[in-house]
Amino acid sequence: MQTVVETPMGMNNNVSDEPTAVNTPSLGGEHVQQTVVETPMAMNNNVYDEPTAVNTPSLGGEHVQQTVVETPMAMNNNVYDEPTAVNTPSLGEHVQQTVVETPMAMNNNVYDEPTAVNTPSLGEHVQQTVVETPMAMNNNVYDEPTAVNTPSLGEHVQQTVVETPMAMNNNVYDEPTAVNTPSLGEHVQQTVVETPMAMNNNVYDEPTAVNTPSLGEHVQQKVY
Repeated sequence: MQTVVETPMGMNNNVSDEPTAVNTPSLGGEHVQQTVVETPMAMNNNVYDEPTAVNTPSLGGEHVQQTVVETPMAMNNNVYDEPTAVNTPSLGEHVQQTVVETPMAMNNNVYDEPTAVNTPSLGEHVQQTVVETPMAMNNNVYDEPTAVNTPSLGEHVQQTVVETPMAMNNNVYDEPTAVNTPSLGEHVQQTVVETPMAMNNNVYDEPTAVNTPSLGEHVQQKVY
């Protein structure tokens, strides 16, 4: 059992194959509790094959709980093949990445579902980092027309949105309303830096595209 430090209201349970476990990852043999640091009201659940798990990635053997640092009210869910997962990438299996200083950031990983947020895949699904981006919604929807920040490199790789309040960056495949949806090989989402309220559209063969150059196919450039 590891250490839980400065975590008021933190519930740390070890329940095997039960849907209400909190902070119950396993490294190798059975369950190894990781550390939750300075995260008030953070709920970190480990539920095997259940749809309501929070912070339940797996690295290698079973589930390994990663660290949530300085992220008040951040909900990080891991749901296998369920449409409401939050922060549920997979590397090998599922590996929960870190959400840093991102209040109210919702980062969802839904496999083949149309409402996923921040659900790229590298090999399988690897959740990238959202840094200092309050209220940024970054969606990854496979072959769906409403995806936000859903590029693909090989498959889908979520890039970083940095210091861009209220920036909507959409990636829609062959749809006319995409925002920031370039393709390099396939689709590669570029970076929007320090551009409040910037709307950058990429529409394939449509007459209203904004900031939609093409290099090979379509490559979204940077807006500074």
